[in-house]
Amino acid sequence: MNNNRPTIVALGEVLWDMLPGGKKIGGAPLNFACHATQLGCKGVMVSSIGKDALGDELLEGIAPIGVELSFVQRSDRPTSKVDVVVDSQGTPQYIINEGVAWDHILFTPEMDALAQKADAVCWGSLAARSETSRTTIIRFVESTKEECLKVFDINIRQHYYDREFIEWSLHRADVLKLNDDELPLLQEYYSLVGQPIEQCKELLELFGLRYVVYTCGSKESVVVGAEKISRIDTPKVEVVDTVGAGDSFTAAFVSGLVNGRTIADSHRHAVELAAYVCSQRGATPQIPEFLRER
Repeated sequence: MNNNRPTIVALGEVLWDMLPGGKKIGGAPLNFACHATQLGCKGVMVSSIGKDALGDELLEGIAPIGVELSFVQRSDRPTSKVDVVVDSQGTPQYIINEGVAWDHILFTPEMDALAQKADAVCWGSLAARSETSRTTIIRFVESTKEECLKVFDINIRQHYYDREFIEWSLHRADVLKLNDDELPLLQEYYSLVGQPIEQCKELLELFGLRYVVYTCGSKESVVVGAEKISRIDTPKVEVVDTVGAGDSFTAAFVSGLVNGRTIADSHRHAVELAAYVCSQRGATPQIPEFLRER
């Protein structure tokens, strides 16, 4: 193993996506960690799964990808399953069960040591729906070194979010990732005005962010920085499903940043990888060599 690889940590849910064609490994943070690992980083997953057959099967499914799994705890609560219904445009809808293992991720001294070594950390709003996991996310992020790249992929799901945690996250993040379904929530919270890019600029200034990454599905994606904006049209591909596409985008963008690549190059790679994932079934397909080398 190359110990010089950047360490990228994902905090939150690990689960089975119960797709129409069968179950697939999922959870936005895990998808992110899997893609970051395939792109040459040391992806580390911090989560919890059940002491059950689904948990065993999940670990067996993730292991070949190479994600570090020693921080995935085993719980007496069940491994999470999420029913996914995909519409005619390939857009997923999720039915998320409560009281599952990742609602009870416990902070440990080993996590504190990991936090201090992390080059980047990514978290979302879903796992913070429970007090236990929320506390762990907060303690982990606050234990990271100053130069650690802190990435908040807001990832709004159903009613599982609240303004207090979102605001805490925005104040601590370097990068905010959100899509065109999620921006209106922040527009409402903070009375943002103008077109989406103007709203992203306002968020950047309001919370002292380095970048706001805004994706608009099949239209375009935009990276808003203090001095520069990168704007790329979404490639046209035959969409199988869009599950995990946003997570792959975030992973490629963050991997680029921690490896010292330019914003334009990191953005382009993110767009290309997300388009590829849309053309495949499930959230974590094997990334072809030309995209890994890109």
